[in-house]
Amino acid sequence: MTRKESGKVFLLYCSRDGGYETSPPLGKYCGTDLPPVIVSHGNKLWIKFVSDIFGTRKGFSAEWDGTSAGCGGTLTTASGIFMSPNYPMPYYHNSECYWLLRGSRGTPFEIQFEQFHLEYHTKCNFDYLAAYDGNSSNAKQLGKFCGDQIPEPIRSSGDSMYVKLRTDGSLRGGGFLAKYKQGFAQEELKFREVLEKTTYSQGGG
Repeated sequence: MTRKESGKVFLLYCSRDGGYETSPPLGKYCGTDLPPVIVSHGNKLWIKFVSDIFGTRKGFSAEWDGTSAGCGGTLTTASGIFMSPNYPMPYYHNSECYWLLRGSRGTPFEIQFEQFHLEYHTKCNFDYLAAYDGNSSNAKQLGKFCGDQIPEPIRSSGDSMYVKLRTDGSLRGGGFLAKYKQGFAQEELKFREVLEKTTYSQGGG
């Protein structure tokens, strides 16, 4: 989405990568400087305009283009969703999309797939989704997936995970919808600690 200049304005609006107020934020803008082009990672973009009671200005005008969908991005919230371009419609041919899940405090991420439909190949050589345990494709690969079978949850060892979607020019599927969250490992660690203490106590008693 681009914004046309309409004289001097003073406004505040924010955009989010999805159709809801809780979707990951893409930006928050005010004043008279034109914001950059805003691109969503899916087929929904949430925009909120806020003004107060003190004075008025000319406002803003914007144009949107639904033909060039966004693809990939950096996700910095503790939880959220991401999806293939054009979802739930079939994804585009010859695409490469990259998502970087980036957190803090060393807490790992977990990705769970709600829907998954990519072109099938025994070695996933054509259309595939790959996940890496780090901030680039040079990190250890956690899995490479294609076809219609929903993958098992993918978990990182640290506070970043890199996801790549690649499609070719032949067959295509309905794409994928995934949700992610940060912090699962701490809950599991606490459970394991309790289990170990209980086992040790029973064994020592």
